[in-house]
Amino acid sequence: MIDSSRCKHNPPPCEFNWQGRTSNPHAHNTLAAARDALLTAQRDFHEIILGAKNEARALFGPDSDQVASLGLKKKSERSKPKRVTEG
Repeated sequence: MIDSSRCKHNPPPCEFNWQGRTSNPHAHNTLAAARDALLTAQRDFHEIILGAKNEARALFGPDSDQVASLGLKKKSERSKPKRVTEG
């Protein structure tokens, strides 16, 4: 029978301390790499969406129905700045 406590393929259990770090440095590095990959994917997706919105404004104009269908306000629907009078 194989002693599982001495096997290289069975790392010790991963425990989190109060700072959110693990007692296992390999697990900490793996979690950090996964977090970085997730944040990079989210940022890339956000930039794609912003590019699509800018492209819609460029193709159809800032006051078009296509821009409104993306969830943006039409230029004509924006409120004009109000002048504050002192007196």
